[in-house]
Amino acid sequence: MERQILYLLMIIFFYLNAPIVFSQKYLSLQECIDLGLQNNMDLKNAQYLKEGSRISINQAKLAMVPEFGISLNGGLATGRSINPYTNSFVNQNLTFSNVSAQLNVPIYNGLKLKSAVEKSKLDEAMNNWQAASVAQKLETDIILAYSNVLNGELQKEVLQKRMVETKRQLDRFIVMENQGVGSQSDVQNFKGQYAADQISIANMDNQIALNLNTLKNLINTTESIQIQREDVVINPLIMDEGEILSKSSEGAPSIRAAEYAVSASVAQLKVVKADFYPTVSLFGQLNSNFSSAAERFIETGTEERSTGDYVNINSQRIPVLTTSTNFRNEVIGFASQINNNLNSAVGLSVFIPISSIFSTKNRVSFQKNLIDQARSNYDASKVSMNNVVSNVLINYKTQFNSIALYEAQLSAFTEAYRIEEVKYNNGVTNFASFIAAKNNMDNTSLNLVNAKIQTAFWYKVLDVYLQKK
Repeated sequence: MERQILYLLMIIFFYLNAPIVFSQKYLSLQECIDLGLQNNMDLKNAQYLKEGSRISINQAKLAMVPEFGISLNGGLATGRSINPYTNSFVNQNLTFSNVSAQLNVPIYNGLKLKSAVEKSKLDEAMNNWQAASVAQKLETDIILAYSNVLNGELQKEVLQKRMVETKRQLDRFIVMENQGVGSQSDVQNFKGQYAADQISIANMDNQIALNLNTLKNLINTTESIQIQREDVVINPLIMDEGEILSKSSEGAPSIRAAEYAVSASVAQLKVVKADFYPTVSLFGQLNSNFSSAAERFIETGTEERSTGDYVNINSQRIPVLTTSTNFRNEVIGFASQINNNLNSAVGLSVFIPISSIFSTKNRVSFQKNLIDQARSNYDASKVSMNNVVSNVLINYKTQFNSIALYEAQLSAFTEAYRIEEVKYNNGVTNFASFIAAKNNMDNTSLNLVNAKIQTAFWYKVLDVYLQKK
């Protein structure tokens, strides 16, 4: 029994101390872009605006449809009231109801409804291009975030190689010191350098984690992700700078969105100006009513009865008789009353605005100001796109041109480090010169990695602005 308890405690101990392994999702650049286009909140909001503009078009079109409606009402009247059937006073409880149907057909309203439909369609086009602009910016942001993570990982590998080399030198000098042929100061210097290399790696790990969080935020996920590395391809430009700037502006979604915003503002001005004009419409009505006091009299037969008068015949008073018709009362049914009480009306309605003209003038002035703003934003969008692509070109060309320089520099610093290592091992030079040569070589390796990554991914950003797939 004690042995079983011991085994159980050992199992619990190893379970609690076992490393926790989280599932990692490895994503390629295209997968990151696809997830971002699917999940990013800014893009989702832009999509909602697109859907809303489509609904607005339907609403504007429905406003052009003739308005038709039916109203029904009923009630109970008690005490002395007017009988709605006979229009006379009665002192009884009455139930009443009426039914009416109305039709209104707009004929002319300054083309307000037509302009509203046009404006809604332009809004839809504007929102479509605005969503495309958000998607374009999101794609470039994801490319740069992905490149920052990849750049960090590749630079970390360079730092790890530097740390391995430093550790090799440190171990060698510890052995030499133990053998009495080394220098204590060299050992301590290499220990300090080894610690510095570890700190650099720790800082790089921190930067990679921050860059990963930026990428996760762009694709809107809380999952633990890692990037799936891709080959770094260095492509030269196949178009000159002027052609790139021209083509990137031709189909730029942000510029097209601003262009449609101007058109939509002009269409809205037509909607506002329509309030200066009379509104003409046809109308028609059909009404009927019911009252519980409505009765009809039904003949049930005849009878003779005295009139109270007499005639003298031969000095004899003879009563005068008359034949009268007997009736009984019957409440007229609901359907019969509705059919019998139908009345209709048709007409033409004209509304001429007078006092509201001053308010309309003010709204026209306000809308003209909005048009000026939209045109200014359109001009600004062209300048902004030109500057954005120009900055991308500057970054690309700077990094592309520096690759060959860094490669030449790395070759020179590698040879210098080899010479300094030989001299240092032979006691011809000091630690400062040796470690300086080593750091020059390592830092140039880091710069070369950065230049290649930046060149490759700024090229991808250019492809996005040129709308290449």
